[in-house]
Amino acid sequence: MIKYLLLDCDGIIVARDKYFSQRLLGLGLNLDENEIGKFFSTDFVLCKIGKKDLKNELRKQLPLWNLNWTVGKTIDFWFSAEREFDRNIFNYIIEIRQRGIKVFVPTEQEKYRAADLWENAGLKNITDGIFFFVRYWIFKN
Repeated sequence: MIKYLLLDCDGIIVARDKYFSQRLLGLGLNLDENEIGKFFSTDFVLCKIGKKDLKNELRKQLPLWNLNWTVGKTIDFWFSAEREFDRNIFNYIIEIRQRGIKVFVPTEQEKYRAADLWENAGLKNITDGIFFFVRYWIFKN
């Protein structure tokens, strides 16, 4: 008998049509696309593994991106558009849990986004837990 179901977040539970960087560049502001891309391939990776803090890194990055926003506004713009659940998966989760199967979300998320998904998006209301982890921990002996 199945006791647990593990579902990934992005692309499975959370329906997202565009990445944050795509939405940001789509605003038509005079942003530095190269600096944004560089951030996500370097510093953001370190944020995901807990070696850097996203808020501190965004504070440094926003001037480099030519974005005159606060860190708070940037995070809100980013996270608020990534809180929509795929309706079919949402209904499936409800059905599975009604059958007594526990549903957990193992996901590779940065700590602030993981907390936002749990609290603000409402994963806490439809799943039994979230495990956000990083590659560093997965592959470390």
